[in-house]
Amino acid sequence: MRQVALFTWTCLGSAVLILVVGNLWIGYWQLALTNLVMLILWGCGVHWNRGWAVTASLVGFSLALASGEWMGLGIGWSVVSLVLLLAAWDLQWFAWRIGAAERIEGERELVRSHILRLTIIGGAGLLLAGIALFIHLRFSFGIALLLGFSVILGLRQWILIARKAGS
Repeated sequence: MRQVALFTWTCLGSAVLILVVGNLWIGYWQLALTNLVMLILWGCGVHWNRGWAVTASLVGFSLALASGEWMGLGIGWSVVSLVLLLAAWDLQWFAWRIGAAERIEGERELVRSHILRLTIIGGAGLLLAGIALFIHLRFSFGIALLLGFSVILGLRQWILIARKAGS
């Protein structure tokens, strides 16, 4: 459990550091102060086991990222911060679920596999976001709709295959 808490606070601290430094860099100290208040709200939510406070902090951080982008904060740093925030949120809820269980067999392996999967998903998200930031494609709305529909069908098929393999 200590490992999950360490990773949670490392991700959260890195994300908030990016937000605060970025907001101070572009001259919005009020937004940096707001981020620190949301960090305190997150900490209080963890201390008193209040999931709503952690989720509210995540929403607040996301809104701060969106407004920071509107005010001139770099999109690359915003993406990194958002991925770290989502990882911290996921790890916090994972820690609460683990803590609520009476007995867990193979807890160390479960924690390790969850962190590994989260790392892979976060890395893939950062990679795809980086690709999306540097590659610009021009095509019509119809082709975009067709591509989106193809992705949805592909994901649906992949989920069905994964469910069947897990059964």
